[in-house]
Amino acid sequence: MRRANVCVDGKAKAVYEARFEFSADGTAYRLKDAGYRIESLLTTDDKHASRTTLYTLKILNPGATDQQETLSSAWVNIGAVSAGIRGDGSKSEASPWLLVPPMSAEARRIYEARTSTHQEVMGAIEALNRALIRNQRQLAALDQRIAAATGDVADGLKQERTRLAVQSQSQGAELEARRAEYQDLPRTPLEFMPVKIEVAVTESESEQKAKLALADILGKNGNLVASTVGNAASGLLSKSAQTGDLKLEPESTDSEGALQHARAQYFDALVELQAAAPGAAPQASQVKYDAAKDEYNQTRRSIGLEPIP
Repeated sequence: MRRANVCVDGKAKAVYEARFEFSADGTAYRLKDAGYRIESLLTTDDKHASRTTLYTLKILNPGATDQQETLSSAWVNIGAVSAGIRGDGSKSEASPWLLVPPMSAEARRIYEARTSTHQEVMGAIEALNRALIRNQRQLAALDQRIAAATGDVADGLKQERTRLAVQSQSQGAELEARRAEYQDLPRTPLEFMPVKIEVAVTESESEQKAKLALADILGKNGNLVASTVGNAASGLLSKSAQTGDLKLEPESTDSEGALQHARAQYFDALVELQAAAPGAAPQASQVKYDAAKDEYNQTRRSIGLEPIP
């Protein structure tokens, strides 16, 4: 609120900041302690008292009734605090990874429709980047072959190198134009999955009671349970993912990963077709492009999206 220049009526008893941290593949998130300032505790006026403090966050899907669906619940344990204490943020990674709720089919369709131009331009940018990297590798290989070749073979390799160098310059110019085009696209807010966020704080005189209170909070939110409650909930389980369980590469069965893979193949084939030299090569490039386009459209249909023209 301070950073957003939002005025607060009255004096804050405590200020706490947590940041959303997402996994590399975007399928999980967690809250990261970013610092706090405690002026006074909620449960006591004793300046020397200490309380174990938990911050919990619920992400709800707004519904037509009061029975809102809890999409995810996250929490941060900042440990024992007392009046007047300050914290600069924990370096610990104790907060669990929580699965990011997927977009609904309808939200995905709306997102694809409203960002189709953005995705088309960005797809071309990424494909041109990959093409330029491949060209650089091929040019380096040709330089080595030319150095060892003689006669007609050397002349043929030099012609191929010239063609590839011209193609790289052309694709480089196209890349700069596409980047400029992307910068000029409108940046309107996109709200495809409106959510309601509830934040709560729990103070307890003991670490064990704090964990039990957290277990009770999570247990009321559906599919979030406490483990070994009998010995003060020494471990908590939720819809969380261990670091080793996170996907580093898209799986073939994952719809989002399959869509991204098919989109990349399509734009690679499109760039190759546009850069094909006269002769027989365009026919092969056209066949490859048609196959990539068919696969891209099949993937889009499989998740309820309209095919590209």
